[in-house]
Parts: sequence; C-alpha cells; structure tokens
Amino acid sequence: MNEFVEYNGERFYVENGVLNLKEKKISDLNEVKGLENLKLIKKLFLNYNELETLPDSIGNLKMLNELDLGSNKLTELPDSLANLVLLEKLSLGGNELNPLQEIIGELINLKELNVAANGLSEYPEFISKLTSLEELSLATNLLTTVPESIGNLTKLRDLNISENQIKSLPDSMDKLIMLGYLLLGNNQYISMIPDSIGNLILLKYLDLNDNQIKTIPESFGNLSSLEIVHLSYNQLRNLPESIRNLKSLKYLNLNHNLFTSFPESICNISSLENLEFSNEISTIPKSIINLSLLRELRLRNIQNLDSKSKKLIIKLRNRQVFVYDNDDD
Repeated sequence: MNEFVEYNGERFYVENGVLNLKEKKISDLNEVKGLENLKLIKKLFLNYNELETLPDSIGNLKMLNELDLGSNKLTELPDSLANLVLLEKLSLGGNELNPLQEIIGELINLKELNVAANGLSEYPEFISKLTSLEELSLATNLLTTVPESIGNLTKLRDLNISENQIKSLPDSMDKLIMLGYLLLGNNQYISMIPDSIGNLILLKYLDLNDNQIKTIPESFGNLSSLEIVHLSYNQLRNLPESIRNLKSLKYLNLNHNLFTSFPESICNISSLENLEFSNEISTIPKSIINLSLLRELRLRNIQNLDSKSKKLIIKLRNRQVFVYDNDDD
C-alpha cells in the first residue's frame, strides 16, 4: 500500500519515494497528518509554503536524502534535523535563517546546500566542515568576506556567491580544483582576481559581472576548460596576453568596461562564438576576421569606427556574423 499524508482534507501520496507538498500554503507541519510516520520517503518538497518553524518530528524521516524547504518563512531549525544522516540535498534558500544554525554542520553527507537569500551577514564557518559538498549557493545575502576555510571544500563543482558585498577572494580558492561553475557577479566590490584562480583548470563557467575589477592576472590563461566568461560592468582597460590560450572559450562578455582599444589577443581565441564588447573604441583589428566560429558580436557606436573597421564589419556580416550596434543587453 502506498504511503500518504493528509492535509486540508486532501491525500498526498508518496510516489517512488517522493512526497511533493510544494505550494500548499502550509504554515504548520503538525497539520500534515501522518508525515512523521512515513518510512519509505526519500525526497520531500515543502518549498513555497508559509512555514516559520519545523516540528522535532522532522527528524523521524531518517531515509530522506533530499529536503527542499526553500521560500518559506523559517527563522530556526530543530536540533532533530541532525538525525537526517542520509541527507544529500538541502535547500533552505529564501528564508530568514540569520544566523544559520550550526546543526547543518552535522549533516556530513550533504552534497548540495542552498542557503541563498537568508540575509546572512557572515559566512557560516561550519559549512567548511561539509567536505562532501559538490554544490553550494550563498547567493543574495549580505556577505562581505569569504574565509580561507572555504578551501576545505575540495569536492565543490558549483559555487554561487553572487549578489553579496564581497570585497576580496581568499587565496585558498586555488584548492577548489573540481570547480566547474563559479558565480561571483553583482558583488560590486571585488577589485582583484587572485593569481591562484589559474589553478581552477576544470572551470567552465565564470561570472564576475558588476564588480570593480581593474586587472586580470596572467594565470587566467591557464583556465583551458573555460567556455563562458562574464566580465561586464567592471573597470578593465586591458586583458592579459595569456587570454589567447583559452581554447575552449565560446562566450566572452566584456561590455561596459573602460577599454579604449580592442585587445588583439581576443582575436586569437579561435573557439569564440559570441563576443560582447560594448565599449568606447574607434577601431577594431583586422585579425578579428580570424575568429572563424564567431556568430555574434556586440559593439558600441559602429558609426564612430574608422573606415577600415567599418569594412571589417561588412565582411563579418557577409559571413553571417550578427553584429549588434548599441548597448541593448
């Protein structure tokens, strides 16, 4: 017989180990009859409800490996959460868990943790004990620093610390050698990328939009797996020559920086398909024709380019390259 719970006069069945109670306007889990007695449940979705607290009985669901509590009104978590020793995925984003309770640090089998949008002003140090983590989101909080201890999370593949108030990055980032996705956009205060970033050789996606980055280290050229890079709305005036070594790069966004000339090193990135370069320049190099895979190019005020550059634009368009001429994003 399939297990089920009852809420508001309706039955909800556990199907293939999954109980979905998303968007049911639940404000008190004690009103969900039979929840604490479920034996076969492995995944529980309670996101987009109105929960402010959780009952201790949540700790009875010891077979859970995924728990989604995102977008509620939680301000605290029960100690019994530590009983969920098989938990691998925990989503707590969009709550009011500030500060985050240390009980989460006992869930040592966690592989995915989302604590975005909780108003966190300090990085919870105990997160660095969760050495099995592969995905971590701390986005849309009020963090100003990232501690060196983040380097303990050597299995991380996806790290999102975007939309905070981070001022600098720790050198220990170089230990995150499994990282494939790193999101640090919309922090507004990051002014420097550490040389150690060059050790993240598996990195495929990097977002550093909307910061105050002035220079990029030569070690950037070591990121041979990079496919997508967002660096718009920074203060870049030039690029390192090593950028020509990014042989996997397909998308590069350098809109709204301080470039006054087009870095010719870009024209050596043979894999490039989409280039966003809305900056105040008067000429583009002839070598841009070498970008044989280029399909989209964004520039600012093409009418202000010199005559040779305009002829290059015509050649690109004849080659079916879509060339944008404005600041439309």
